[in-house]
Amino acid sequence: LKKSEAKSLIVAFIIFIFTDGFLTIILYWSQII
Repeated sequence: LKKSEAKSLIVAFIIFIFTDGFLTIILYWSQII
Protein backbone atom coordinates (compact mmCIF):
# COMPACT_ATOMS: atom_id res chain seq x y z
CA LEU A 1 0.00 0.00 0.00
CA LYS A 2 1.17 3.50 -0.82
CA LYS A 3 0.68 6.26 1.72
CA SER A 4 -2.01 7.97 -0.38
CA GLU A 5 -3.92 4.69 -0.74
CA ALA A 6 -3.79 4.03 2.99
CA LYS A 7 -4.97 7.57 3.67
CA SER A 8 -7.96 7.25 1.34
CA LEU A 9 -8.84 3.90 2.92
CA ILE A 10 -8.81 5.46 6.38
CA VAL A 11 -10.98 8.35 5.17
CA ALA A 12 -13.46 5.95 3.55
CA PHE A 13 -13.57 3.90 6.76
CA ILE A 14 -14.25 7.00 8.89
CA ILE A 15 -17.00 8.14 6.50
CA PHE A 16 -18.54 4.65 6.60
CA ILE A 17 -18.59 4.59 10.43
CA PHE A 18 -19.93 8.17 10.54
CA THR A 19 -22.82 7.49 8.13
CA ASP A 20 -23.58 4.15 9.83
CA GLY A 21 -23.72 5.83 13.24
CA PHE A 22 -25.78 8.69 11.80
CA LEU A 23 -28.38 6.30 10.35
CA THR A 24 -28.50 4.39 13.64
CA ILE A 25 -29.18 7.63 15.54
CA ILE A 26 -31.96 8.58 13.08
CA LEU A 27 -33.61 5.16 13.42
CA TYR A 28 -33.25 5.32 17.22
CA TRP A 29 -34.84 8.78 17.41
CA SER A 30 -37.69 7.86 15.05
CA GLN A 31 -38.59 5.00 17.41
CA ILE A 32 -38.64 7.33 20.46
CA ILE A 33 -40.75 10.06 18.83
